[in-house]
Amino acid sequence: MTIKLLSNLSNDFSYLLEKPCYNSDITIEVMGENDSNIKIFNAHSIILYARSEYFKQILTQTKENITKRNINMIILRITNITPNVFSMILRYMYTGIIDLGSTSGEDTFGLLIASSKLNFPEVVAYIQEYLVENHEEWLTDNFSTVINNVFKLENCRKLQNFCISYICVEAKNYFKTKDSLRLKKRILSLMLNLDNLYIEEDDIWDFLIRWGKENTRGVLSNININKWIDKDIEDLKETLDGLIQLIRFREISSDDFYEKIRPYKSVIPHDVYEDIMAHHLIGVETKIGMPSVPRRGFIDSVTLNSKQAAILSNWIDGGKNEDDVNLIIPKNNPYEFTLIYRGSLDGLNIKSFREKYKKLKCSTILVIKLKNSDKIIGGYSNHFYYFSNNHLDESGSFLFNFDQNIKSCKKIDGLFKNLYNGLHDFNNQIVFGNGDLVIYFDNLSIKCKQISYKERLLKQDSTYLVEDIELFRPVWK
Repeated sequence: MTIKLLSNLSNDFSYLLEKPCYNSDITIEVMGENDSNIKIFNAHSIILYARSEYFKQILTQTKENITKRNINMIILRITNITPNVFSMILRYMYTGIIDLGSTSGEDTFGLLIASSKLNFPEVVAYIQEYLVENHEEWLTDNFSTVINNVFKLENCRKLQNFCISYICVEAKNYFKTKDSLRLKKRILSLMLNLDNLYIEEDDIWDFLIRWGKENTRGVLSNININKWIDKDIEDLKETLDGLIQLIRFREISSDDFYEKIRPYKSVIPHDVYEDIMAHHLIGVETKIGMPSVPRRGFIDSVTLNSKQAAILSNWIDGGKNEDDVNLIIPKNNPYEFTLIYRGSLDGLNIKSFREKYKKLKCSTILVIKLKNSDKIIGGYSNHFYYFSNNHLDESGSFLFNFDQNIKSCKKIDGLFKNLYNGLHDFNNQIVFGNGDLVIYFDNLSIKCKQISYKERLLKQDSTYLVEDIELFRPVWK
């Protein structure tokens, strides 16, 4: 039988920390990044060597030099770590104890950075959890400092995910702050690659120009663009290089293009500008590899993006297949899509589906993501969800078929004006029309026929597997 009595061991080693003059053989000079004051810590090299790979490497190299010079005391200097933070690190190395009870958010974050630098992965894992749970306000108030640093750290996935989730939801408000202008270029690039930013593309462009001006010698913000000299233009162009290509220009209206983007034509790479012009003038697809998939934006969905939601809204209001989807701008969407059910969140089974919607009395949009496919299919039912084999007035209901890049999208209207077109529950199956779209929850599959609608939703006569299902309520804004 083995018993671990570690508390006494920790207490005994804490005595060495409190009485460092006893056989101490190393002096550590610690100075914070913005602090000219140096604080001296005395310690024992054998403990630092045993507890930290960082100190083991330094002491191995230093010991060789010291032996040659026959010097008994080692002197090290550590910068960019505050004395308060290093004191906590030192106590941890001696006792294995970290007490964050009265520690500020700033010092706790500093401890995270220091623990990563000094190679304490177990401390990094603990502190990032603690920060998210206990210092969320500090993290968001100092967001640029946080995100500029956490993506340089290893084993910091939870805090990185926190930052991504925050910026996706709060991008519109955050990009208005002065703090956002302190973002590092590599971090801004990471943000602009995100599909789930809840912000309009023209607002992203506005911020990018503000950020570029602020980070180009810091003087362009105060100079009217009409008074810029060639060097100003070239400097801003260099600052924004690699970032402009991440803007999804196709989601910016022609009016906003003229007012906001055209004045900066000389800053935009020629091939990018020509691609944008071709889109607005003749509607051609992008040819230079820029992102063409709209951001999910203002919709809580794992299947639809904001562009697809805007197209569905156009169809709800009577739009036709012939309508030019390139002219449909997400920010002009008159509907807000309220999430009612998501299979991957609530459970992909008929019981969970019914539990969410048994009292629902409104129009609905059913969206299905097919497994191993880029297809998104579904239907709009303009009456309430109905638990019987009776049918109500469903004029205006339709089926739809998208691919993820919206290179193809199709609305299929019903054959009958008033009956058999909408969403209903029949024999533990979710059905559109008279079997035109059937979801089988027992094996998470669907089948399609052509009975109540003008065309078959999916052409091939086969069974398709379901990856996820969502149901939304379209609400007029």
